[in-house]
Amino acid sequence: MVKIRVCHVITRLIHGGAQENTLLTVNGLDPKRYEVTLVGGPPLGRRGGILHRVHARVHVMIIPQMRRAVNPVADFIAFWKLYRLFRRANFAIVHTHSTQAGIYGRLAARLAGVPHIIHTVHGLAFHAQLNPFARAIAWTGEKMASSFTEKIICVSDAMVVQSLKGHIAPREKFITIRSGFDTAKFVKARPSRTFRASYRIPNDEILVAQIGGLVPLKGCEDFVRAAALVHQQFPNAHFTFIGDGELQDALRKQVECAGLQQRFHFVGMVAAEDLPAVLASIDIVAHCSLREGLPRVVAQALAARKACVAVDMDGTQEIIRHGRTGLLVPARQPQKIADSICRLIGDPRLRIQLGNAGQKAVRIAFDQKLMIKKISAVYEELLQ
Repeated sequence: MVKIRVCHVITRLIHGGAQENTLLTVNGLDPKRYEVTLVGGPPLGRRGGILHRVHARVHVMIIPQMRRAVNPVADFIAFWKLYRLFRRANFAIVHTHSTQAGIYGRLAARLAGVPHIIHTVHGLAFHAQLNPFARAIAWTGEKMASSFTEKIICVSDAMVVQSLKGHIAPREKFITIRSGFDTAKFVKARPSRTFRASYRIPNDEILVAQIGGLVPLKGCEDFVRAAALVHQQFPNAHFTFIGDGELQDALRKQVECAGLQQRFHFVGMVAAEDLPAVLASIDIVAHCSLREGLPRVVAQALAARKACVAVDMDGTQEIIRHGRTGLLVPARQPQKIADSICRLIGDPRLRIQLGNAGQKAVRIAFDQKLMIKKISAVYEELLQ
C-alpha cells in the first residue's frame, strides 16, 4: 500500500505546548498509513529542544532561518526552502503550526501545489497584548493564509470564537481538537523521591508551582507578587518556577526584593518524562498566563490530581470549571491569585475534592490517542 506523505511544519523545535502537540502527532500517526516529515527551526534559547524525542521513522529537517523573531530576509529564505521541499517531495498534506511557519509555510505549500493544507491554531498572534501595528500585520498574514487552508484545527473552542470574531475564515473551516498528552502517566504518577529533597522542601510543607516558560505574557511577575502576599499568611509555604526563559534573571531579582529567597526555588527545565513525578510532588499549581490557546500544563496538573489556580484566559475555562475542578481568577490581579492560593492552603479537603474532580474531567477528554484519532479523521476526510 502506498503511504500518504504528510509534512508538519513548526517555527521552533523547542520545549513548549505547541511543540509537544506536534511531537505527539507526528509520533502517533499510523506508520502503516502515513510517511511523516517534521520541519522546524533550530532549538535555540534556554527552553531546550525536543528533537531527541522524535521517533526514528519520522523524517526531520531543520531550517536554520526559521526563528520566532521576525526577519524579512531570514523568513524569505525559510519560505524558499519550504517551497523547494514541497515541490520535490510530493506531500499529500502539509500541516502547519505556530504563526510564522503557519503563514509562510502555507503560502509555500499553496504555490508548490500541495493538494491539502491544514493549520493548527495553538494561540492567535493578533492578541490584545500586541501593539496595534503588529496586531494588524499578524491579522493580515493569518487572514491571507487561511484563505487557502482547507481545515483549521483549534486547540480550544475559544480559539474558534476569536478567529470568527476576527473574520479569519468561514465557520465550516474550523474544528476543535484539544491538545492531548499521555494522561495515564500523570494519573499513575507517584511523587519523586528526590525533587523536594533537592530544594530542602519538607514533605509536610506546602509547595506551589508555576510551570512554563519564563517569558513575557506568562504572568511570571504576577506569580511572584502573589507569592509575597501568600507568604504573609502562610510563612512556611514554598514556591517554585518550573521552566526557563529570558525573564529568569529579572524574576530572581524580584524574588530577592520580596525577601523570598529562602522560599522561592528556580527549578529550570524538567524533562518531559520526569514531569508527572514532579507534578505529583507539588501541592498546588498556579497558572498566571495572560495568553493561552489551551494550557496543557493545567490539564496535566488535573490529571495528576492537583488543585489549580488559573487565570481565566482563552481556553483555560474549557479545562477548569470554577469551584468544581479548580479556581479561576482574573488576569493581572495578584491579590486574587493569592487569595485563591490561600484558600487552597487552608482547606486540604477542598484541594483533594478539586483534584479528584479535575482528574476525572481530563483523563479521557485530553488523552493523546483521542487527539491523534481526531486529527487522522480530518486527514482521511480531506483525502477522500
